Amino acid sequence: MIRVVLEEPKKLSVEEAPIPTPGPSEVLIRVKVCGICGSDVSAYLGKHPFVKYPVVQGHEFSGKERRQSSRRTVSHMWQLLSL
Repeated sequence: MIRVVLEEPKKLSVEEAPIPTPGPSEVLIRVKVCGICGSDVSAYLGKHPFVKYPVVQGHEFSGKERRQSSRRTVSHMWQLLSL
């Protein structure tokens, strides 16, 4: 998978990362869109008091379920999800 890392204020890098395996009661989501909020902008500008660099931003996203844990009981594969 590809992710964008904020290495330090105003410095972004694009990197390849392994696709994670969902743990118990977890799902893996294939992200389709990601929003940018005020805290993301503050972190990018170096003004967020709680951010430690490097950081992967983008906690407001939507996508489809890609894989589920073997322990998960719901079987609605590929349902739409927004977080």
